[in-house]
Amino acid sequence: MAGHSRRSPLLWLTAVSLALMMLVLPGCTFSEKAQAPVASRPGMVLIPGGKFDLGALDDDLQARPCERPRHRVEVADFLLDIREVTVVDYARAVAAGVVAEPVNRAHMPWHSELATWGEDTKLEHPINGVTWAQADGYCRHRGARLPTEAEFEYALRTGGKAGLYPWGDDPAPPRGFGNHACAECPPRYAEGNPIQGCEDGIVQTAPVASFSPDAHGVYDLSGNVWEWCSDWYWPEAYSVEGSADDLGSPPSREKILRGGGHHCVLAELRSSERHHKRWDDGSVFSGFRCAADITAP
Repeated sequence: MAGHSRRSPLLWLTAVSLALMMLVLPGCTFSEKAQAPVASRPGMVLIPGGKFDLGALDDDLQARPCERPRHRVEVADFLLDIREVTVVDYARAVAAGVVAEPVNRAHMPWHSELATWGEDTKLEHPINGVTWAQADGYCRHRGARLPTEAEFEYALRTGGKAGLYPWGDDPAPPRGFGNHACAECPPRYAEGNPIQGCEDGIVQTAPVASFSPDAHGVYDLSGNVWEWCSDWYWPEAYSVEGSADDLGSPPSREKILRGGGHHCVLAELRSSERHHKRWDDGSVFSGFRCAADITAP
């Protein structure tokens, strides 16, 4: 596979060590006590809050029952990482004893070739293969948290704009929009159905911020890797009165992921798509970024 190489453990550790000496994780301090949320933070951007309609459009024929009914919710101002957490970022947390190495669970034999951990050519790719608990622990030790499902969809819609996809209603994303299952993807990645009219030049994951940012300056909300959210998955969440401010709170064994990945076809890239996996499933398709509340410094 192009761009995929496995090196010796010594070379890998050397590459990571050099990268860690050169790079500083924005706004990240690993300690036993999480930092208090503040009004601004390096590596994060302010997402101004507002009201928007969460869930599938009425004419979305690909939507599942768990995405309906579409309903009005309000999102407060929050901070969001500009980019996905990278391999180098995560390696710092592993070295500090904050989190464990990724699980990198391969549900199919060929999935293992997609892992970004342990690959010296993928240090700036998003970390994948992490469980929800690992992602949550990483963010907490940054004094942050995982974004809520409502926050993620609000940001994905660039402030709650209507549209079947994050880029609008056209079935082909604009050139440079993100890393999706385009013409370059092998049939096994794109389920034999790559997005027509889409060419992004990338087969697997891409280094973070390889594509254009959205209007808020955030990269890769759509594509590259699925991203963990804080919410538990609850199929009936949207249909229960009073759930708008507390989506997915009833206990379950699955957590929400949003945004789609490099292998995703159109149905999975819809703005309302509610992907979900067991909280302890470290799939090679799953990554994350952190969010934070806004309070006075």
